[in-house]
This record gives sequence, C-alpha cells and structure tokens, in this order.
Amino acid sequence: SMSGTYYVGGLVGGNFGAITSSYATGSVSGGGGGVGGLVGDNYGGTITNSYATGSVSGSGLYVGALVGDNFGTITNSFWDVETSGQSTGIGGGTLAGATGLSTAEMHRGANFTSATTANGDVNPGWDFASTWVIYEDHTNPLLRSFMTALTVTANNATAAKVYDGSATYLGGTASYSVTPDSRLLGRDAMTYTQDSPNAGSRTITPGGLWSDQQGYLISYASGSLTVDKATLTYTPNAATFLNGQTIAGLSGAVQGFVTGEDQHSATTGTLGWSTPATSSSAPGTYRIDGGGLDALNYVFVQASAPDAGVLTLLPSTLPPQVVSTITQLFDSLRGTPPAEQRPPPSSGGSTDFKGLSIDGPGVKLPPTLIGSTP
Repeated sequence: SMSGTYYVGGLVGGNFGAITSSYATGSVSGGGGGVGGLVGDNYGGTITNSYATGSVSGSGLYVGALVGDNFGTITNSFWDVETSGQSTGIGGGTLAGATGLSTAEMHRGANFTSATTANGDVNPGWDFASTWVIYEDHTNPLLRSFMTALTVTANNATAAKVYDGSATYLGGTASYSVTPDSRLLGRDAMTYTQDSPNAGSRTITPGGLWSDQQGYLISYASGSLTVDKATLTYTPNAATFLNGQTIAGLSGAVQGFVTGEDQHSATTGTLGWSTPATSSSAPGTYRIDGGGLDALNYVFVQASAPDAGVLTLLPSTLPPQVVSTITQLFDSLRGTPPAEQRPPPSSGGSTDFKGLSIDGPGVKLPPTLIGSTP
C-alpha cells in the first residue's frame, strides 16, 4: 500500500516519461491532491496498456482509480470499479483513455484483446502472446516476464474408458516440467478433455490450472487415451405361434444408449428381428435375434435369459382337456351355454386347432370349434 499527501500513486507518484504494460494492485491513500491507483500526477507523460485494481482514497482534489491528475496522454488503460472504490478513473485534467471494468470483466482476456461491450467497443490490442497472460475467470492480466514457465503434460491413460457421450476424462494424471509449489492453483479441480467424445484413439489435454503474478506461466501437453465402444443389447419381445402359421411381426427393443442418445441419433440401418423357426418347425421354443443396425460408438449383443423373449411354437393339435379349458374360457367371455350343454368334441381324443391364432394376450378359436356367434 502507498500513502502520502500530494501526488501519491500505486506505481509512481509523478510521471513525466512513458509508462507501458504495467499495473498496480496495492491500496493508495493521500491527504492532498493528485492521488491515483497507478499514478498520482501524469504531467506530460504517457500511460499505455496499464491498469490498477487497488482501493484509492483521498481527501483533496484529483483522486482517481487509475490516475489522480492527468496532463498527459493515457491510452487503452483500465481500472477495477469494484475493488478501487472509485467510479472515476481519472481525477482531473484530460479524462480520455481509461475504462472502468468490473472485477469479473477484468478477468476476461477478450476485454483486453478485442472490442467488447465492456470496453466500449474499442480493441485495446494488448499483447497476450509475449507480454501478458491471463487465467480466464481467475486473474487480471499478469506480466509474463515475472513468471516461471511450467508445462503440464497429461500422462497416457493405462486403462480404456468406455464411451459415455462425454469429452471429459475423469481418471487423468499429469506430470510437470518443474516441480510446482503452492503457487500452482486449481490442482484439486484439474480437468482432462478429450479431442472428441467418440470411441477410438483419443488425445487428452489437461486444464483448469492457474497461478498468480509470482507463480507459473502454464502451458499444456496432451496424452493418449483409448475409448472403447459401449454395448447395446437387442432385447426381443416374447411371441407365440402355432406350427403351420406364418411367423411374422416379431418385435423388441434396443437397450443401453447413453443419456441423450437413442436409436435414431446414434445408429444407422434398419432394425429387424429374426428366428430360426419356420412355420414347419417342430413345437418348442426358439430364440429371437435382433439385427440390422450399426453404430460408431456401440457394439451390439443379443439379450440372454431371462431378459430375452423367446418364440414359442405350439402344436396345431391340442389334447381334449386343453380344448375344454379354452372353450370354457370363451364360453364365459361370450355368454354361451356351459360346456356340458354343448356338443362334445369330435371323437379321436383330440381336436384340430389349425385355425387357432394367438394375438398378444388373447386366443382366437376357429368357428369350427366353438360354433357361430349367437
């Protein structure tokens, strides 16, 4: 902090030369005139690409968050309107050349390198390639020349990640070109970002670190990661037919998509269902398989029991007791006379059910079995 009476500044009291690419963060107070966060009195000098963030107070004339008294030239310079406690950047004299930004706006590099609403739509043109660096949303612009270069390299992943639709890798580790100390900040929230969320050979780049002025000039190097395809499962619905019937209308679902994806967005092809059973196959149970789809980020498998529905193929001739049970069921549903009041089944111990069809949960008997509808 700096304190005095007249011409008190956070960087210099009086400027008669050229100040460029500089800043001051300390508090400044003065009992007389000419009190500024960066320069107390700019008397014929120039101030370019500079800023001040410290609190400023004074009881005399010409108190400004950046410069107290200005009779020189100020270009592309800034002050923090929140931390300074001042709404005026230049206390007296020529008032042009200084722009007030909020603390959040001071933490955004675009306000120093391009025309934005915050800086009055004027490009300040600060050099962030060789003079300044900013850790976005964490720091004000910092001077590179005072910082230690540090390269953070993502270690190659030793285990594959399964595709999850995200470009964030949660299992990353890193190595450092020099051993960092407590001035390296953000390690507890360090991130690793893939070049793509898709399955395959990927690169991962660390990020999220920052430092202060006496800390590190951070750069990043990538490592490698393999992203395996996730698994989709063809899960068929159960189906029942009589042998002799044409097997058609098989259905099911494809399960296992990551959040936000579905068959339409994540696959190509036409979904279909098949079975090795045919209309002439022997009664029994048969598997139902899905197919027809392809995907960039998934492999496909068939569901297994008990999740997989199967095809049940019934005999077309059923025992009499089954006929009796089914007939009684339909009698109760249709209001027909009890079974004992109806003609007995045909002799021979069985009834021909070639006309029987099963549709969903219902059974439809042929007219030859149950007679015409009353």
